[in-house]
Amino acid sequence: FASVLVGVKGWADVPLALGLPCVETDANSQARATISYFSSGMNGLPKQIAFTEADWQRSIEHRASFLRALGIRAGQRVGVLVSFGPWFSGDHITDALLSLGASVFPAGISVAHMPAVARLFEQTRVTAVVTTPSVALSLAALGPQLRLEQLVLVGEHLSARVCQNLRAICETRPRSLFASSEAIIGYESASGGLFRWDPERTFLEVRALSGTVTPSGKGELVVTRRYGVAMPLLRYRSGDLVELHGASCGGEPHFRFLGRVGQRLGLATGVQLTGLQLNSWLDSLDVPISRAELTVDHRSDG
Repeated sequence: FASVLVGVKGWADVPLALGLPCVETDANSQARATISYFSSGMNGLPKQIAFTEADWQRSIEHRASFLRALGIRAGQRVGVLVSFGPWFSGDHITDALLSLGASVFPAGISVAHMPAVARLFEQTRVTAVVTTPSVALSLAALGPQLRLEQLVLVGEHLSARVCQNLRAICETRPRSLFASSEAIIGYESASGGLFRWDPERTFLEVRALSGTVTPSGKGELVVTRRYGVAMPLLRYRSGDLVELHGASCGGEPHFRFLGRVGQRLGLATGVQLTGLQLNSWLDSLDVPISRAELTVDHRSDG
């Protein structure tokens, strides 16, 4: 970070990063990447995610600690229904599960293969599945229930309606793992809705609409990883809107996901309506909604 930290005298002086740092390409450097993936992220623009062998192992340990907190244990048979290849999540989750001593069935996300996958999981007595909410719904729609002890969801926001539908195939509440290509960030608490995070591995802040950065409050999540040599992450703006409660607030550090930056409506009075609030209202309706058109009427009373 030498070029970034010129003239910096304190943490508050460190500039916020909108993009990922460049990958180390010097063959003689100990920071040279040995593992690289390319992810399209939320905006469809490819970005390179790089690791040294040590970086990969530390990241695996981070994800494994959260999977353990979600109930995954040694000896368990776990099906992995996520992408493998360019999006590194499948490889990463598999390595994390193996490090916990679990047996892994990496089955991919092909909807055409889902009936065979369901039979495989039933015959091999898989008791936990890691997948996305949409793939989990496809699996649940096949009929016979899988007797799952854990259903861990990644990659998409889990709405209340989807959570309710998925309880049909899981003896316990489905719980989410909050992660991105850039960092493993948190896991959902047993009560639901709140995500725990590990201050020993990450330092989280929020950037308010005013531009002020604080260790707690509402705003855009700012992530600093305490590990990572090939691609160190320093005060990275993630694009996620959260309500953050840091260690200084008392109790375990946690945050609540509110939506993505830009996925909200702003009125002239300053009122903000987030995508999560809209989703909560749509989920409360008695009929399923696949598409909604919204008209905002700014009335004289504000």
